[in-house]
Amino acid sequence: MREKYFVPHDNKWSVDPELQRRVSYDVVNLVDEDQVHRHASAPIVVCRNVFIYFSEASIRRALGVFERAMPVPGYLCVGASESLLRRTVAFELQDIGGAFMYVKDAPPSGHHPDPRLSGVERVS
Repeated sequence: MREKYFVPHDNKWSVDPELQRRVSYDVVNLVDEDQVHRHASAPIVVCRNVFIYFSEASIRRALGVFERAMPVPGYLCVGASESLLRRTVAFELQDIGGAFMYVKDAPPSGHHPDPRLSGVERVS
């Protein structure tokens, strides 16, 4: 995986420039529905260690936008201490290669429309 997605640079590894061009970073106010919606249509959203600072109402509001805007399948990455299990039914927690991710409208166990993610296990 390292050789596929990284390049050696000064005795360290850097993200492959081609991959880096495909990734965008932005600062978004998750309480502002317009800002969230603009970015939530991405197939993968990384929102780590953010919800731990939000009220329950603010979390549900942001999740509602993710639920409506993200494609199927959509992958929502949150911090290890941020559980969404009682806050949404649109995302299911899954173990994908040892990493836990919330997947929008996950297909039945053992099948995944994205062949790169074969072997996905559902977490019950």
